[in-house]
Amino acid sequence: GLLSNRITCITQDKLGYLWFGSNKGLTRFDGSDFKNFTKKNGISANYISALASNNDSLFIGSPNSFSIRRNNSFKFIENKKIFCVSPIKKMVFIGTDKGIYRLSEGFLAPLRTNFQIDLNQVNDIQFDGKNYWIATNKALWKIDYLRNPKSINRIETGNFTSILLLKDKTIASTLNSGIKIVHHKK
Repeated sequence: GLLSNRITCITQDKLGYLWFGSNKGLTRFDGSDFKNFTKKNGISANYISALASNNDSLFIGSPNSFSIRRNNSFKFIENKKIFCVSPIKKMVFIGTDKGIYRLSEGFLAPLRTNFQIDLNQVNDIQFDGKNYWIATNKALWKIDYLRNPKSINRIETGNFTSILLLKDKTIASTLNSGIKIVHHKK
């Protein structure tokens, strides 16, 4: 079964496996059997804070590291405090306690977006096809480019934790203030 009842994140890979991150490690579920992974099996940390799947890779974030599972093995990338992993447009963006990083040839490269984003904890990054939505511990942002944005719009201040993009609106959750619904202009 699961390593822990405290599940911190979940994703599904292209093969259909469900992956669960917890405070005690990583679990893969194939529809009938569970397979557990801990530091003893090669993951860089037992507490998993973020998971994402893209093509043949599973991206794993923890409060002190980032690693990738590819070809049935784990590869440690870098020591960073990871809050989210977002594969967008053939790139992988990582939200940390010090802004946004991009996975680039086996290491994490910092993106200089805007000092108000770069100096804060990034909890979620989503792309609606035109703009990036960024949830930080200080505000909800909508920007046109992650690097050198021309349009930077702070939607609202607060500790935003996650973002859900829908066709006509964006829903963002907060740590202590419920949800914020932003209706898209037509």
